[in-house]
Amino acid sequence: MGDLKAYWFNYLFGNLNVFFLFLGIFYAFQKSNGTAIDTFNLLIGLMIWYYGVHAIDLIAIIIEEEAEEGTLEQIFVTRSSFIKVLFNRIMSQIIFDTIKGVFVFVLCVITFKIPFSFIKSINWLWTLIIFFLTLSGLYGIGYAVAGLSIIYKKTTAVAGTCSNLLLFFTGIIIDLDKLPKAFIYLSKVLPLHWGMNTLNDLIRNDFQLFKIVRSSNFIYLIISCLFWILFGVFIFKICEEKARIKGTLNQY
Repeated sequence: MGDLKAYWFNYLFGNLNVFFLFLGIFYAFQKSNGTAIDTFNLLIGLMIWYYGVHAIDLIAIIIEEEAEEGTLEQIFVTRSSFIKVLFNRIMSQIIFDTIKGVFVFVLCVITFKIPFSFIKSINWLWTLIIFFLTLSGLYGIGYAVAGLSIIYKKTTAVAGTCSNLLLFFTGIIIDLDKLPKAFIYLSKVLPLHWGMNTLNDLIRNDFQLFKIVRSSNFIYLIISCLFWILFGVFIFKICEEKARIKGTLNQY
């Protein structure tokens, strides 16, 4: 919050930058002629991507900064689990992203002309549960990227690649049936695909929860998120152990 107060001018234009990105995508794909459901799905997908970018690159950036300052090894030798330390930083980032994201979301709702009656009818509790469940899977990918940063020292380019894959090749702005088969298979491995499908089921079934929790999309979402969380932490721990054995934790 102190950072936000000190650099509010920069953050203001940072939010406007995200808004114009969303707006450009919205008009480029001519969603203005779609239904309120289509428009809302696009907006939710963009919001997950907005959070997901930080989910994938945040932990790697933290490790790179600590290594550059020569303090990474000190964190690893403390009594606190480094995984838990990172989790606390993640929660702080989510809170900060939410403060900024609400501003962008409201602007988009107004600009995209999504009816207030539709916004009011949404089951926001389950929408947010699915939203953050999907996000947890993306943080699992972030742990894997962070593990690579312990070995290769700089991996933010990997996070950038993942960000573009999520935006353009998971069905957020381009229908999957219009993509090459390779990207369709890739999309189905990622939690974002199943999260968007589950949200779509929730909306199109008038928020009948018993249909959602029994749907294959929701089940696959849970499986995908669990897989990526376990896989990400597993890769992170392997890379950490490898760096410890080689004595390269604090090299940069």
